[in-house]
Amino acid sequence: MLVVAADTASVVTRPPTALLAAAIAGALRRCPELVVCILQGLTDPNTGKNLLHSLSSDFDGRVFMVPVEPRARLLDVAAFIDQANIFVTGDTGLMHLAVTEKRLREGANAGLLPHHSVKIIALFGGTNPHLFGYSGQTTILGRGRKEQLTLVPGIFKGSYDPKGQDMFDHISPQHLTDAIIR
Repeated sequence: MLVVAADTASVVTRPPTALLAAAIAGALRRCPELVVCILQGLTDPNTGKNLLHSLSSDFDGRVFMVPVEPRARLLDVAAFIDQANIFVTGDTGLMHLAVTEKRLREGANAGLLPHHSVKIIALFGGTNPHLFGYSGQTTILGRGRKEQLTLVPGIFKGSYDPKGQDMFDHISPQHLTDAIIR
């Protein structure tokens, strides 16, 4: 199972739907047993819906979306990601959550132990993967963009206007497809 976080808080960190759709479609063609689940978007709910629409007609029954309502709790999303085989995300809070070590409270049901084995593929557009990418725990795609040296988290990144520029144009769908399949 591949879980996708299509939405992030900023256009600087949100991978374009076209990139995700082309790459995931390539992986679905090459791997007939692959199932995709798209997480609900919080900043722009249309990102997940658009990705679902782009994929569902060709891969009916293999692409799903977590319902927007009721809104999933963060703990449930973290557990869901942990149970996946592959997690594809931009530089988002969910990426940071996915790499953390999850532990149960003492005395909790041992049958619910976290797996800590999800393969995390992080796509970096305008933010710096050297600072925020967890290279030891993730497969990072998108190093080397000049904006990555100047855009920092916080208000500046959130308010940055790329003036229509695709901050992910240095990542090809084929690179992401190959990373998913590997």
